Amino acid sequence: MLLERLSLRGFRCYADVQSIPFHRLTVFIGENDSGKTCVLDALELLLTANVPAHDDYHKRATGETADVIEIRGEFDLEPHDSLPRDLRTAGGTRLHLAKRYTAAATEVLVEGRGYAEPRWTNFPKEGADAQKELLQTLGLAPGPNKDARLEQFRQAVADDRIPKIETRLAVPFLDLRDHLPRFERVASAEYNNPEAMVQRTLRAVVETVLQTVDPQTGEKRLMPDLEVVAQRVKTALDAKLAEMRDTLRRHNPALVSASVEPSFDFSRGLTATNLTVDTGSGPTLMASVGEGMKKKLWMALLDWEEATHRQDVDAAVFRAYDEPDVNLDYAAERRLFAGICETTSSETSKRQAIVCTHSLTLVDRAPASSINLIRVGPASSRSIQFLSGDLDAELEAFLADMGRSLGLSNSALFYERAFLLVEGESEATALPQMYRTLYRRSLLEDGIVLVNLESCGAWKGALGVIRANKANSTVMLLDSDCQRPESSARLTPARLAGAGFLPPFGPCQSP
Repeated sequence: MLLERLSLRGFRCYADVQSIPFHRLTVFIGENDSGKTCVLDALELLLTANVPAHDDYHKRATGETADVIEIRGEFDLEPHDSLPRDLRTAGGTRLHLAKRYTAAATEVLVEGRGYAEPRWTNFPKEGADAQKELLQTLGLAPGPNKDARLEQFRQAVADDRIPKIETRLAVPFLDLRDHLPRFERVASAEYNNPEAMVQRTLRAVVETVLQTVDPQTGEKRLMPDLEVVAQRVKTALDAKLAEMRDTLRRHNPALVSASVEPSFDFSRGLTATNLTVDTGSGPTLMASVGEGMKKKLWMALLDWEEATHRQDVDAAVFRAYDEPDVNLDYAAERRLFAGICETTSSETSKRQAIVCTHSLTLVDRAPASSINLIRVGPASSRSIQFLSGDLDAELEAFLADMGRSLGLSNSALFYERAFLLVEGESEATALPQMYRTLYRRSLLEDGIVLVNLESCGAWKGALGVIRANKANSTVMLLDSDCQRPESSARLTPARLAGAGFLPPFGPCQSP
């Protein structure tokens, strides 16, 4: 299951942002407090049973606070996903999940299939007369007691005898939880709390021991003996909750209902504390070693955790890295990002990763199409900018192989203000000097990137990137001889039009 799009409404700094794109690896960049971490927090709410705090509701410019938080995700399902058919979209290959929060309640909604007659949804809770009436609509003679009628209902569902339609369904999150990717968060600050990282990894190991995978459906289930224990626990909890509801109603007759969805997890009982290391001077608590050593040990723990995940081939994981590059040197940044890319690059990988970073090392090494820039606009509004283009594969290859040598790195395309394209060394040498003489500043200081197209044969790639993403902030200076037949190897108007950058036009004008 791969997240493809995310939409946020009323969540912190996001008043209403639609269709944020995601890939197997997605990199978020932007200024401080632009909302990178907010995206991670929203994903955690979507994929877990967590609920937002009061301060998570969007504060409008008028001083009012939003009443609703809505987080929506569109997922592409993979062959191994075991999501029930009724919780999938019409084509059966996608999950559209929305969570809607208010101060009073949480709604979990999916686009799926529901009963054409809404009363079937609550059949187990209906009274005897209502159950009998519904069963009779199927041509069945209702059973003499509730257990018999429930069995008739379950059999009718299994036989697809109850009509269903495409609709938006409200579902308990527990019905979805085991089908969603496991959300894991990694932050550079974790080096100060390594026990949490060790505990998270060991709990994942415990889960693999406690669960089995159905070879037919791919669905994870507790081992049979544990299922019996879990059912006994659920029965006991349901009985105790029934007592709670009766007590609440007895003390408050006006109360209509009260409900709790308890979550029971065998692996949560595991704890890991007091991590000690020995660097040659005897055992020492991790908390007592120096900052540099902590960082090295943290990097090693990341490798260990990833190796553990790779052994659990059945687990789908969504990994969120919150500025993991903080205080890392260049070599460590490069090694960290290489490890992240390795775990998500395989077509068979069940890992998806999101990285929030300020590091140009990480930004320029990422696939160009995977980068989302969060821009802060008027009245603190947010928008998401990402590279686009019809020649995606070709542009990706160009940026990865040759773009940086021309000044067209990922970071330049997102952060710099304008581009000046020239044909040769004379212009590339003279124009910066002329600019400084005229404005007393350098091109670089003013965010202008000078691109010498003659310095390599990848002019089509350069123009393709510029055309798709920076056409309105680019100036091209071409020699008048580009119109001559003998200059066919140069940037002729026909070649420029063929690259999709310019429409066909007359003779080039000398700059």
